[in-house]
Amino acid sequence: MLVVDCAADMPVEDTLVDSTYTRPATQETRPDTHPPATGPESAPTPYGMVIEPTGGSGAKGVADPSNSTVPALAAQRLLTGRWTNLADEQETVQFTPTHYKTYYQNELLVEEDMTFHGKCPAACSGGTPTGKPCFTISGPAQTDCYGIVRLTEDLLELQLLGISTETVVYRRAE
Repeated sequence: MLVVDCAADMPVEDTLVDSTYTRPATQETRPDTHPPATGPESAPTPYGMVIEPTGGSGAKGVADPSNSTVPALAAQRLLTGRWTNLADEQETVQFTPTHYKTYYQNELLVEEDMTFHGKCPAACSGGTPTGKPCFTISGPAQTDCYGIVRLTEDLLELQLLGISTETVVYRRAE
């Protein structure tokens, strides 16, 4: 006989502690916070990326960017949405947690799978790790790496790594 229980019907006390998704409790967390992303520095984080703080290095309460990560959800919130190219306002790009879309004159041109990397893999920059965040877009022909030069609430600056030193600047369209 096969017995199946719905997790929603089980009291919290009866849930299994040793599961794939558990992690050691290293710090107290509140229900409205997320633990920092963990894993190897070169491991992709498909739902977010590392973003270095823009100031206050060494200040009380400011994490050292060399050894900490911003929770994936925070990065997803910052990058997710539609952005307009400042040099050509007919072009917009849209980021979702897993996809990158390019529009021109509001017509969808490209939609591809996207993976965020907290620290860009060395393969994206000619074998030399940059330590900066990036995302990769995997299309049918190749994989492109986009370095995130600057990311604020309103501005996004990207560089196509290994191809060009020029950057493209976008402003939030929404």
